[in-house]
Amino acid sequence: MVKKNVQVVLDKLGIAVFVIDKNRTVLFANAMGRKLFGKGLTGKSFDAAVPDEKFLFIFDKVLNGQDSASVDIMLPTTVPTLYRVTMTRFDGDGSNDPFRAAVSFEDISHVRDAQLMRSDFMEHL
Repeated sequence: MVKKNVQVVLDKLGIAVFVIDKNRTVLFANAMGRKLFGKGLTGKSFDAAVPDEKFLFIFDKVLNGQDSASVDIMLPTTVPTLYRVTMTRFDGDGSNDPFRAAVSFEDISHVRDAQLMRSDFMEHL
């Protein structure tokens, strides 16, 4: 599905990246994606990993023609972590299912934490 040289580049990224099809089946997960959700996600539905209505909302937007969509999702990991999830549509490989989307998960917890600290500071002025 994803050419080997592209896989190497994606594995070096510091964010989780997935490629999914129109059924939300994971076709590829980079190294950070496998670290975030485990190694067994490829070939399975992304719904089990991210059972969040906001994810389904952006998926539907992209499936129905929007080029890209983003949403912030809190994942219930050991330490609850806020991720900016961005989904971007791209052409498939010419098979019967031309829809493909790249999904990235960027940890933005530090942004939330900074906003909370600023808010707390402003309350105490």
